[in-house]
Amino acid sequence: GDNVEEVEKIITAVRVRPVSDSEHASNCQVVMVPDPKEPGMCIIDPVFFSAANKDSSNRKAYEREFRCDYFFWSANKLHDVEFATQQKVFESCAKPLVGHCIAGFNCAILAYGQTGSGKTHTMMGYQSNEEGAGVIPRLCKSLIEDVTTLMTDKQHKISIEVSYYEIYNEKVHDLMSTSPEIPCRVREHPDSGAYVEGLTRVEVKTYTDVSVVLRKGDKHRAVAATLLNSTSSRSHAVFTVHLNQTLFDASDDGNVPTTSAASGVQRQSKVCLVDLAGSERASASGVSGDRLTEANNINKSLSTLGDVIQALSKVGSHLHSVPRQNSGGSHFHVPYRNSVLTWLLKDSIGGNSKTVMLATVSPTDHAFNESISTLRYVERAKLISTHATVNDTTSDAHTITMLQKQVASLQKQLSDKEQNGGETSDDTNKLEEQLLNKQQI
Repeated sequence: GDNVEEVEKIITAVRVRPVSDSEHASNCQVVMVPDPKEPGMCIIDPVFFSAANKDSSNRKAYEREFRCDYFFWSANKLHDVEFATQQKVFESCAKPLVGHCIAGFNCAILAYGQTGSGKTHTMMGYQSNEEGAGVIPRLCKSLIEDVTTLMTDKQHKISIEVSYYEIYNEKVHDLMSTSPEIPCRVREHPDSGAYVEGLTRVEVKTYTDVSVVLRKGDKHRAVAATLLNSTSSRSHAVFTVHLNQTLFDASDDGNVPTTSAASGVQRQSKVCLVDLAGSERASASGVSGDRLTEANNINKSLSTLGDVIQALSKVGSHLHSVPRQNSGGSHFHVPYRNSVLTWLLKDSIGGNSKTVMLATVSPTDHAFNESISTLRYVERAKLISTHATVNDTTSDAHTITMLQKQVASLQKQLSDKEQNGGETSDDTNKLEEQLLNKQQI
């Protein structure tokens, strides 16, 4: 079919978490001020708060403003700024993806930020407590509800599958597998790109099915972490919801597809939900051996993600004219293949996907440098265009039958000619070429 393409920017969101108990205990200074008028905030260099600089007239020199599409202030209650609950975060930037996914678009949410800034809380939250649930459980719940409603009209046959893996030290571990500690291979498919070989997909029909998967995955994350001597904040977790739909024409009376069904459009779309590893830079002190390899690999993934974002933001809306890797236009090469993370998430970062980059930051002076670097990341991501297309393939039985008839008739013509023996080879070549074209369709 004629697939609709929508060119749009990556959607950026920033969430500021509350001051933690340990930050309270060490008298941290809150250095962020939300902008009540438009999404964004300003962050104040902590140097300003040291006694010598307390003159408020020069405060502007220490402020840096950041803008984004959605800004969530969850640090504390302020009178002129709405406090962002888990529900608010979900409804603003994640709920719209449910409709997009059903409409056939691939979607992605990437949570980025330093360890302890609230990524996992925002993405997963507390599963035992409805109010505390994060983006992933809420999105799955909402999708299952919408799909259940759609299925009642008989013109839709829909199944939902989920997969859950983590990337640790540049290796992929299937969190749904019976032996999650054994790494999986990543391979390249000529059309659909990189994929994890043998990755377990679990069909889910109810939200209870989803929570079972999430619990099992988290348990396996913990097990793998112990076996691999890591902690979950050192690995990237990728939870993907796959939606498989068959849409029938109204004229079909919604019959279950048989080989003679007039037409059924196959629509396959997915939502990738990614909880990235902590983005803090490895300080040289006290990091050695395994920890160093691990830090370098995390940094490799995240620095490649940074390079990819940097390259794409330079290209901006000229994404379609990115020269191929070795075509001389190497300054526009986007280094997706330099890490497993970016290779597997290529589509979600600058390709066929509607993507949200959700960054989490701590509001205090202790985190100032990390917060600035997170916010710069977001600013760059804002410049990237993605090109989401509806993922439909038509399996039109009528067309297939017609083509089969044409092929049969061409084959007959060919064998007739050969029997008559008097054909010009030119004619035969034409027929053979026609035949070949039809068979390829």
